[in-house]
Amino acid sequence: IEDAASKAAVKLRADVTESITIPGSKEIVLDLNGKKLVNSNEPQNNTVAEDNRKHTITNNGILTIIDSAGNGQVDNVSHGRTALYNEVGATATLNGGTYTRSAETGSGADTSGGNSYYTILNHGTMTISDGVTVNQGADGNGRYSSLVENGWQNGTQNSSEKPSTMTINGGTFGGGLNTIKNDDYGQLTIKGGTFFSYAQACVLNWNEATISGGTFDGTGASNGVVLNGYLDDTMDKGKLTITG
Repeated sequence: IEDAASKAAVKLRADVTESITIPGSKEIVLDLNGKKLVNSNEPQNNTVAEDNRKHTITNNGILTIIDSAGNGQVDNVSHGRTALYNEVGATATLNGGTYTRSAETGSGADTSGGNSYYTILNHGTMTISDGVTVNQGADGNGRYSSLVENGWQNGTQNSSEKPSTMTINGGTFGGGLNTIKNDDYGQLTIKGGTFFSYAQACVLNWNEATISGGTFDGTGASNGVVLNGYLDDTMDKGKLTITG
């Protein structure tokens, strides 16, 4: 990726243990090619310090992820880090692959177990297509951190005040305190996909969300299939539209 020209295609040819960053100046197509990309959680000086823990993929540019061979995976095994973090101003399109946190230990809203976080965190623009799977381990049973975070847990940290925009056209999503959390400054559109909740809600909306398709299984949800909340007229507007 560092050596590739902008708009280049990069294909994994083996399983890789590495944290990668897409520079803001580049447009990259990443082909998982049926392989596994996982961050390193190896201790340095016998300590897993916070600075040693990285998101598996940090995108500052324009990133498209495909999986030409199927069964490709992006995993993160570190506390407080994601499989994919999409920065402010960045654009990510997910057209394949499984995104997971295989070492997730969150067991309840007050119990992180020492290793929990969102699997995907979007502060930019993200589109998720059919064929994508997102979970917190194969059983999807994380119950401390939400599975997908669109927006800001603390909106005062969003100095740009730019919206976080996510469009979900399809895919399978399971696990997390909330399966999809549309948070401060979040703008969410769900047109399709399958969503399972094992804890609070399949969809938690704090700002602006539109749902026009998809299947939402809240059998394990304590607060409803869809949970909508309002706090203010700036970043937590509580605007929800459901059609179809």
